[in-house]
Amino acid sequence: MCLVLHLAACGLGHAQARPIELGIDGAISFSRVDGVGGAGGNSVQSWAFPAQRIRAGFFPADRVQLQLTMAFSVADWGEVSTVRFSVGMAAAYQLTGQGARSGLFASGGVAADLESHNGSDTQWTVGVGIGYRAPLGDRLAFRPGLEIGRSFASALRPGNTTVSGLVGLSFFTK
Repeated sequence: MCLVLHLAACGLGHAQARPIELGIDGAISFSRVDGVGGAGGNSVQSWAFPAQRIRAGFFPADRVQLQLTMAFSVADWGEVSTVRFSVGMAAAYQLTGQGARSGLFASGGVAADLESHNGSDTQWTVGVGIGYRAPLGDRLAFRPGLEIGRSFASALRPGNTTVSGLVGLSFFTK
């Protein structure tokens, strides 16, 4: 994480005209949990609106973005409650469009999901995605996307594969 911040700061130092992208995403996710509910696994659906995560993106080059993400959730099922905090970092490459504020992009990254439920646990996730930035004026953009992620089994949780449809808004500082 420190390396990403350092690289972003160096990139911003050389290109003062590049914006910082601040955003919030909502999501509809479908997960296939390994080995739960039979040999093939079990499906889980979740909705996270209006905010599944927040993000900050830095542009060290014209078509390259380094992005930091953070998410927090609480689930309560009567006698059982779960608190989850997730931090991640990703790199995105702008495939089409003029500058950082519009066009198609592809991304890939890693996240650590820290969960408290019958003990504390950390589960690692890697993922890829594709999205589009549609300008909504000078500093705003609508940002729909699709991601697929693989969470690896941890001490307390089985692995899973998740497909998410994202709907986000971005604010650009410049």
